[in-house]
Amino acid sequence: MPRVRRVLLLGSISPRIDLALLVLRLYVGASLFLRHGLEKLFGSADAISQFPDPLHLGSYVSFIVATCSDGFCSILVVAGLGTRWAALLIFCNMFVAWALVVHFQFFGHGVSAGEAMVLYLGGLVTIAVAGPGRFSTDAFLTKRCRRRSGRSTAGSQKGVRPR
Repeated sequence: MPRVRRVLLLGSISPRIDLALLVLRLYVGASLFLRHGLEKLFGSADAISQFPDPLHLGSYVSFIVATCSDGFCSILVVAGLGTRWAALLIFCNMFVAWALVVHFQFFGHGVSAGEAMVLYLGGLVTIAVAGPGRFSTDAFLTKRCRRRSGRSTAGSQKGVRPR
């Protein structure tokens, strides 16, 4: 019975949360950038005038927000830099598009833009809640700042001048 349980639960694979977050960040960020970010960054000028304007801010403003979200923030998610904020910005932009452009479409027949949007939204909210993980620029910078602040406080407590 223990062997069956181990096979069913994939017990031979140890959980690697940080690796899973890295894979999720790379998948969500890179696929969003390659499919939508590049299109917005290097698309034609005609696309701007025909861009959807769900919040009635103007097609140029909507295009700039979408370009910032899909073009720049997706790269930040991949790099793990400002990850939670970038994921939240993309999430908000995509949620507005899902709600106001495709009208919460998910269960439609055939190919639906809403289905892909729901998958992106799930990945983005997971990244925003769980954070970028250990294999990210955010984690590297946090570790570096802690080391620096740890040295200066430890040195001043012992009467040693910090370097």
